[in-house]
Amino acid sequence: MKLSIPKIEKNEQIFFLSYIIFLFFSVLMHSMYYRWFVNYYKYIAAGCIALLLLQEVAMKALSVRALLGAVTLYSVAMLLAFLGSGDLQTSFACTFVYAFGARNIDFKKISRITIMVTLTLVVFVIASSMLGIINNYQGVQSGGTRLRYFLGFRYALNAPAMLLNVIMLYVFVKRDEGKYIEMTLFLIFAVVLYSYTDSRLTFGLSIISLLIAAFCRKKKTDLSNLILLPKLLTLIFPLCFAVSMWFAKHYSASVSWMKQLNTILGGRLRMGQSSINLYGTSLFGNPDIKWIGAGLNAYGQQSTETYFYVDNMYIQLLQRYGILFMVLFLSLATLVVVRCYKRKDNLLVFMLTIVALHGLIDDGIIYVQMNTFWLLFGSVAFGYLKSTETKEVKTEKI
Repeated sequence: MKLSIPKIEKNEQIFFLSYIIFLFFSVLMHSMYYRWFVNYYKYIAAGCIALLLLQEVAMKALSVRALLGAVTLYSVAMLLAFLGSGDLQTSFACTFVYAFGARNIDFKKISRITIMVTLTLVVFVIASSMLGIINNYQGVQSGGTRLRYFLGFRYALNAPAMLLNVIMLYVFVKRDEGKYIEMTLFLIFAVVLYSYTDSRLTFGLSIISLLIAAFCRKKKTDLSNLILLPKLLTLIFPLCFAVSMWFAKHYSASVSWMKQLNTILGGRLRMGQSSINLYGTSLFGNPDIKWIGAGLNAYGQQSTETYFYVDNMYIQLLQRYGILFMVLFLSLATLVVVRCYKRKDNLLVFMLTIVALHGLIDDGIIYVQMNTFWLLFGSVAFGYLKSTETKEVKTEKI
């Protein structure tokens, strides 16, 4: 795949140095290579954040809006670090710091760098597992009918989720200029991962993303001419949250269609309801929630405790971090979609819609290494996307 390295401006160099280091170790954290730096990840993340602070110092001055953004997003990051536990929660907290650092950097540059780093590392990890350098764990799930290979990662869904992020970023960057050969290669890669991991839902979203790319290429359009559908999708994140909570409250195995849907979704509806009933919700979250998943720890060991895990991103965020954080998170996510709609960047609206839908079935996308689009939080609220829109509005008034 031909994807040129973007030109990095002098005032962006520290950010990208920090981001590449953070992304490198955050991707490998989901692999069996994690054991080699499991005791050092927090220090690596701290060093990367220090580089971001160095960038802010180098800029010498912050506008009032940027200062407000720094206080808001850094406060969120500190709250998440306090409420969370373990390296994954540290990684999630860093998302908001990087969102602020990226506020005035073209998201296409970030997307290109992310595609290169992530794709290289995913292939590297898979190749390492195939060559026997690291363990290629395999397990039988869902009643003993689904054989899944982890392909060197700590969970079967990790590689497909990272590939989906790469595909969506590719669609965003290429727009109507994507090449069919590149789309075909992505499709083949997605099919191969599906055959090994049985990641049905993630595979389906990858196919939808590639179909959008193929449509844009064939019709030579970036979908900016659409009006009604993108407008309806501006509330997709609150809608997905509402749907999640409705099922958590009303799910019943005695209702035939609900039971069938729960089976299709791998028991996710029942697990979400059980977690809400067990742990409830609170204003500031509950850091003591104990979910037991099917993934492996840093040393390739799987928990022997009874499986009890919530794959729904919305329920996870609500229970772990609280109602106040959930309101802020949904507000930022909705603001991103609304800004994109007002700029007529409907292609990005559709990619964000896939992110919102993905959150219904996979909590992994809360991490920036699985979903780069969270970095838009900073640019739409405190950075260049907000400034561009304001400027265009003023021009129209004149």
